[in-house]
Amino acid sequence: MTVGSAMQSDPPILHADTTVLSVVSALRARPAGAVIIVDEVNRAVGLVEADDIVQRVVFEAQPSLPVSQIMQGAAALCSADDLLYHQVARLHREGRRILGVVDQQGRPAGLLRTGAALAPLIEPIATFITTGEAAGAEGRAALAACFTQDGHDALDVQRALADLNDALMRRSADQALAGMAADGWPAPPARFALIVMGSGGRRESFLNPDQDNGLILDAYPSSAQDTVEAYFAEFASRVARALDQEGYPLCPGNVMATNRLWRRTLEDWIGEVGRWAWQRSGQAVLSADIFLDFRAIQGDWSLGQRLREAVNRICVEDPAFLRQISWQEARHSEPIGMFRQIIADGDDHGVPYIDLKLRGTLPLVNLVRILALRHGIEATGTGERIAALHQGDHISDSLQSALMEDFAVLTRMRLGQQLADLAAGRPVGNRLRLDTLTDRDKAHLVQVFRTIELLRKVAAQEFGGYRG
Repeated sequence: MTVGSAMQSDPPILHADTTVLSVVSALRARPAGAVIIVDEVNRAVGLVEADDIVQRVVFEAQPSLPVSQIMQGAAALCSADDLLYHQVARLHREGRRILGVVDQQGRPAGLLRTGAALAPLIEPIATFITTGEAAGAEGRAALAACFTQDGHDALDVQRALADLNDALMRRSADQALAGMAADGWPAPPARFALIVMGSGGRRESFLNPDQDNGLILDAYPSSAQDTVEAYFAEFASRVARALDQEGYPLCPGNVMATNRLWRRTLEDWIGEVGRWAWQRSGQAVLSADIFLDFRAIQGDWSLGQRLREAVNRICVEDPAFLRQISWQEARHSEPIGMFRQIIADGDDHGVPYIDLKLRGTLPLVNLVRILALRHGIEATGTGERIAALHQGDHISDSLQSALMEDFAVLTRMRLGQQLADLAAGRPVGNRLRLDTLTDRDKAHLVQVFRTIELLRKVAAQEFGGYRG
């Protein structure tokens, strides 16, 4: 969405040699709130707001003074082709209420007011969350940018993004069901629950989520297998297409309900998790890593609850399964040198970076998860798991405090880097550019890595070391 879609067209325009009195007359004749000032070839060079007249002209300037002497310069202008949420963030950051808008040739195109700029961004998002009307990738970015500029912390922004993601998932499922009914399909032949996994299951997605979803089906007679399979294969396909169109790309690893492996009955799911626990192979650990944070999002919620209880029971009764997962984390080392400097993972056109997801978020989230599952905690969110571990006296006061703070730091840094990637036209990712960090940020990040290393030791003690 660009500035041009939200601006007020046909703005008042005056030349730079026009007098202040003429500006007053123009604002009286057309209460637009501001006048765009142009040079001799009709290119915009500045802006005069009504407030400029009140605050500066009335008390300081003569009515015959050229308007060029009191106008705001090019800093009060933006392009009609600029991304709208960038300029909304700028309005907030600079404390402005209005910007002049120019076309590609620099000629006046309109005025962008704060209220009018926010409406196309916030209203569709709010409407979407309550009614399921349109949003997608641009809505996620706009929501994150606006919330960040309004002073919300990163965890608040992430929760808002999770609400948006959840609403879109439910909307896509409801539309799929309605569309199938309209196309002559019968009612669902079995009760079901649509589940979301991975970061979506934890409600901890960022600006570049893909689809990690599955289906839990209630038991049905074997005679109905072909009917059930055909129905839910079609349902899953329609949900996946709808999500893809809304800016949630298909999972490159095919972890979606369109894949029969992620579409099972409750009994089959319980048996599969039991097999993962028994096999403890690399593939079993990988599948568990994706699945264990699942959360029912639409359909029969009781199916999700029953599966959660069964999965937690397996994890509590078979700690060797979680021990195997913890060994995967033990293989990683903290990216800190002997002089407490951050060791870069590589460089991007000469700029060193660190993969903050791989080095920070994933190990912290995974270690907290296996500790929570070890103690039968049903929560899937990392923050909720940390709180529950502390409440159960499984981690100390100091570790609980450090983990909560460090999780917030990692979330803030990843979200900030993704917004910066978006603003710079780069692919949104997890490469934190080290040249963007202050000394304080670097010191804080070093402390995050130290906390993760401490958490690895806690997990090692919980599961009897890493030797097996």
